[in-house]
Amino acid sequence: MKKILYIFTATALLAISTSAFASAILVDSVGGVSVKFPDEKIMAGEIGMEMPQGSFVSTDNSGRASILLETGTVAEIGPDSNYSVGRESKEVKSSEFGGGIMLAMREISASDEGPTVHGMVRGVRTFKRARPRPRANIIGAIYPKATNVLLTDKISFEWDSEPKVDWPSPAIAIDDASAKNIAIIPIKQNQSSAIVSNSSARFERGKKYSWYLATRSPELSGKTARFEFGVLPYRAEKELNSEIEKIKGLKMSPDGEAFMRAQVYYRYALYRMAVDTLQPIYKKTGQENIGKLIDLSQKKMGIRRSKD
Repeated sequence: MKKILYIFTATALLAISTSAFASAILVDSVGGVSVKFPDEKIMAGEIGMEMPQGSFVSTDNSGRASILLETGTVAEIGPDSNYSVGRESKEVKSSEFGGGIMLAMREISASDEGPTVHGMVRGVRTFKRARPRPRANIIGAIYPKATNVLLTDKISFEWDSEPKVDWPSPAIAIDDASAKNIAIIPIKQNQSSAIVSNSSARFERGKKYSWYLATRSPELSGKTARFEFGVLPYRAEKELNSEIEKIKGLKMSPDGEAFMRAQVYYRYALYRMAVDTLQPIYKKTGQENIGKLIDLSQKKMGIRRSKD
């Protein structure tokens, strides 16, 4: 029985491994790049385009393309070249990033909202999605909320501009994971953002925090819900920086490099950074999958789509 179970498990793992080459993402497209899909449809290459197995990427004498496979391998092809998705090629330069870089695309697929990339991977710890605000007169957080942040000298705290902060002695109250207050930052009425220096709150890498708007008069009293966020651990930050440096080593356009960076930010639950990186590309191209990546990152933070 154990032998049969072992054979079944090995077969299943082999099937999963084989499906790793089922599709890919075009992460950079410069000059003349075309993609021929299995249904014979031919389209100009666009950053963010999903390509199922059997798709054929071609470049002319001015073209250059980079293709991200589900395994985390980036294949780079130069001018006057061809590449078949799902077929190994020794003539193509490749760089390894690991399957985790495909986390965002796999989660889009799992939500039935995006490309048909198979499988899921485990990423860095994320947060529960914020619940919808129950009443229109409740102030909600914009940032940081349900996201990781990098430890920097200053962090921007943002919240809804409507309804107004109209109570006396308003402040931002910041607590640690045990709900112990570590900072009270005075703000002004009608304010909707504030820069908090690390010297005021003394954030630490790898720690989880929450914040809320409050009044300081006659004593500290909360006026909003608590909003959780975390500071990326040192080891994860080191890994992130290493991946960013590896991306810089690829021969990619600025937009292609930014698209790859956004995948890394998402993997480490740096959702706001992913959104900020993707929005300029989306404004230029309107590429559907880039828009879905922005939506997915915003949903993770509990932010509603602007069109809703």
